[in-house]
Amino acid sequence: MGDRGARRRSLVAALLVVASLVAVACVSGDDATSPTTAVPLDGTPRYPDAEGVVVDLAADFSTITLDGDRTYGIQEDVQSFSSLDGSTQPLLRRKGQYVQVGLRDGQVRWIAGIAAIVRAAGQPPVAYYTGNLVEVRAGKAIFEDGTVLTLGDGIAVPDVGARLLATIDATLHRVVELVVA
Repeated sequence: MGDRGARRRSLVAALLVVASLVAVACVSGDDATSPTTAVPLDGTPRYPDAEGVVVDLAADFSTITLDGDRTYGIQEDVQSFSSLDGSTQPLLRRKGQYVQVGLRDGQVRWIAGIAAIVRAAGQPPVAYYTGNLVEVRAGKAIFEDGTVLTLGDGIAVPDVGARLLATIDATLHRVVELVVA
């Protein structure tokens, strides 16, 4: 009986060690450092680390250049999606688009396509985004799909809950007009 009790205690101790290791592994990786953590596409606000127009994409998809003056490495498990519906989109589709990116250790971990760029003679390049406004906080417009846009100075904000058309100055990275769509 003593031998069986000793085996049982050893088994319980081994199971406790395994459970502890599993628990530590589960809580040690957070959103910012865990390489397998995807950005949620459930409407949770996505605050970009950078945004701009994709002007270059390396042939091997190792780097991306925004606005011609900022180049970032691209993580192998990068998440590329449409801000409109969250659908997965190829990185090549981003060239020439206004995008927002999330960085980890200076490398792109997610990239959200906002819209194509519109260029009119004598006007700054703009992108148009349409979405349902959920909240305005600290100069940021937060939309139902999780997109977060920075508001320019003096922008009148229609009612929360409204479907809005945002005009984004692609040079300033700011909303310059916000109207009911």
